[in-house]
Amino acid sequence: MNRIEEALMRSSDCVEIIGMDGRVIATNSSDANPCGDQEETDEGWVMQWPETARTSVQIGLEEALDGRRHRFEAYRPRNGQDAWWDVTVTSIEDEKGVSGALAVSRDITRIRNEQMQSQAMLEEARNTAEERDLISREMRHRLKNQITAIRSLAAMTARDHNDTKGFMESFNRRMMSLSTSQDILSARDNQPVELNEAIQSILAATGRSRQVTISGMPEATVGPQALATMALIFGELSTNALKYGALSEDQGTVRIECQEKEGILTFTWSEDSGVPIVPGDSGSGHQLMKRMSSNSGVDFMLEWLETGLLCQFGINSRAIG
Repeated sequence: MNRIEEALMRSSDCVEIIGMDGRVIATNSSDANPCGDQEETDEGWVMQWPETARTSVQIGLEEALDGRRHRFEAYRPRNGQDAWWDVTVTSIEDEKGVSGALAVSRDITRIRNEQMQSQAMLEEARNTAEERDLISREMRHRLKNQITAIRSLAAMTARDHNDTKGFMESFNRRMMSLSTSQDILSARDNQPVELNEAIQSILAATGRSRQVTISGMPEATVGPQALATMALIFGELSTNALKYGALSEDQGTVRIECQEKEGILTFTWSEDSGVPIVPGDSGSGHQLMKRMSSNSGVDFMLEWLETGLLCQFGINSRAIG
């Protein structure tokens, strides 16, 4: 061993001298274990590395024994801990030519961990930016939908009112119904809402929900647009019932039933005031409910019976806006 090789063997890096047969002739691994945890084998330097690293190690050795310098990164545990190495393999030559290879491995675990951490932070930042962009687009989409709905409500309400007072009363009531649907969505982080929960929340605004029986609800959820439609239709029916129908009497009751088929919900609203009533004039409310139900394909039906209103309508539960 010449002086240069002796100096290398005192290096804090892992230094290994490999013969032409691929076996390790000398190493400085006795000095604080700089070469990591080597496999117990007599088959040569390549087999001392984990299986996942052996292809890179084999190529590096062959390059060096052919007289060329080769550099690569590979994994080999050290003291039972994960470790990564920057390995340089060069040929050792004498007067007869290449007589072996010199492998110098530098522990780059800290550097690699920092790179991986930086990459993870970069990926997290990218994901956060994409999520914010998605939320922004979704909020713009929902805002456009709400503006469209408000304009439609305003136009439809205005057609049935010649005076500002009547218009504002109807318009404000419908805006409150829309607001109710948004409150429910906000409480559920804009996720689809269970049908039974949605109806109970909508009817709670009437203050007469104890007089309403909800029966036969299928296990279904409703999206944002479907929820808004439900809020508007049930809002109209509740208002009529409070003014002219079953909810205007303490003994009156309302029964709500529903059937579901392929995402289409068919509702039946039936009132029993307990006493004969004088039918009210649904006006624009009738047209509003009919128009919104038409998107489901269910035939809209509204009929004033002796003791209250009977109404059937449909909603597409999968409508998301």
